[in-house]
Amino acid sequence: LKFSTEEKKQQIEALLEEYQSVAQDFIDLSWESSSLKLNKETLALIKETSLSERYKSNALRQALSISINTKKSAKALGKEATKPGFNGTALLDAKFVFINFDNPNSFDGWIKLSTLNKGQRIWIPFKRTKPLNKWLSKGFKLVNSIRLRKYNGNLYADLILEKELAFRATGESLGVDSGTKKALSLSNNTHLGDNYRYYLDKIKRKQHKSKAYYRVLKERDNYLRQEINKIDFSLYKNIFVEDIKNIKKNTKQEKRVNKTVRKLFSVWVQGKTFRWLKNKTEENCVQLFFVPAKYTSQTCSRCGHREKSNRNLELFKCKQCSFTADADYNAS
Repeated sequence: LKFSTEEKKQQIEALLEEYQSVAQDFIDLSWESSSLKLNKETLALIKETSLSERYKSNALRQALSISINTKKSAKALGKEATKPGFNGTALLDAKFVFINFDNPNSFDGWIKLSTLNKGQRIWIPFKRTKPLNKWLSKGFKLVNSIRLRKYNGNLYADLILEKELAFRATGESLGVDSGTKKALSLSNNTHLGDNYRYYLDKIKRKQHKSKAYYRVLKERDNYLRQEINKIDFSLYKNIFVEDIKNIKKNTKQEKRVNKTVRKLFSVWVQGKTFRWLKNKTEENCVQLFFVPAKYTSQTCSRCGHREKSNRNLELFKCKQCSFTADADYNAS
């Protein structure tokens, strides 16, 4: 929101601070009592606030969602749930926001935002960015919703776009496997990110949380995006990837991998990789499927025989049919 006046920025900061305080209070209350609902009785529990009832209701809805999802995630991982803190991002819909492109002047658009002062709204100017123009050109539509947040001392309003997806009916299917040496191995016998290990090793050599450390993290992320962009999504209607969300869990206790691999896991960002892949598939109307990862590294893609000794490091050789291939290619 760099084009806003100082007065408007002060009003937005005051709104965010109050919203964050109320949302955290509701998280505290809902954490102690799982019976709290989105109703007048719960709203009445917070009295000392300058938020309107509408803003309070929105903060309560967001707080309940955070508490419920945190407990569900902990249960799925078999861990004890820890009370979350509110990250300060306010999710605001059309009850609070109106986005106007109809009257451009020196700016491309305006966000009309409700403030702490009842009945008073402020107009926030913005200019189109390359990513926004890209998504609009692909048929996505702006909705009257934003994510309002503060990061590194700057205020941001993230615009939200929507499009009804019609998945492609024709095309091939592609399997994708992720690794720590080659970022992605594809079922068409090609690899992407052959230099991925170079970035992981480079990150390990930097002092944790130093400027150089964050600089290399950015280099790694840019490299991964560039490699994903090499996939010709126009050829495919379905892409299948392994569901490996718990692959890092209890690796030391269960002695599944050695210390060197555990260190690589600490800088391996398969979650980010698949989020970027998901964005690209949605952009190109390709359907993305997550399949169970269990035993894929031990199972022959040709005859289906499963045996632990089928895989030896990066080499896969089936003990039954003698099919031999790169281990990541076989898994994809």
